[in-house]
Amino acid sequence: MVLSNETATHPGVILLKEFLGLFGLTQKALAKHVGVSVQRVNEIVRGKRGVTSRPALEQKKMIAICFSIKYSLLRISV
Repeated sequence: MVLSNETATHPGVILLKEFLGLFGLTQKALAKHVGVSVQRVNEIVRGKRGVTSRPALEQKKMIAICFSIKYSLLRISV
């Protein structure tokens, strides 16, 4: 086990930078596709809402939807 002085990255930061930003999705569009409130997505992204098992499963669904949308857009553009 490697110990580090670094703090863990909040899942909202990863969601914002690695998925929403990368795929050009808005929080509103993602919330609609996932079936959660925009407020919930926004609070996760801002680090104001902790991620427990239910939101973690929702975030997993959000990530899968991001990939699905991006893949669909790539297929259309090819």
